[in-house]
Amino acid sequence: DWFTGFAPKSTTITDLDNDGITEISLLYVSICRGGMDPGLMKLIMYEGTTKYTLKGLTRLMCKSKHPCGGEFEPSDNLKDNKIFMVFLQKHWNRNKCEEGRYY
Repeated sequence: DWFTGFAPKSTTITDLDNDGITEISLLYVSICRGGMDPGLMKLIMYEGTTKYTLKGLTRLMCKSKHPCGGEFEPSDNLKDNKIFMVFLQKHWNRNKCEEGRYY
């Protein structure tokens, strides 16, 4: 099985820092299944021409004692922006679980 596409209902338009410049966030996954491996997931936020990202893995077996995946690595410019980092972490956590999704 193979899927690459946007996660349903994951696109947002915000102005988190109230500077009059909107931020647009979108999340996509790329999954290739031959076994039980998490898919790749990327959450991108643009504010003007500046791009912020979280890159990592989807999560499998979310409700088990030993879930698999779900980790991410933020872009360097995101590490210094607490407002965006908090928002994107919450957004990531809402969307990382593959359970009940039909990619």
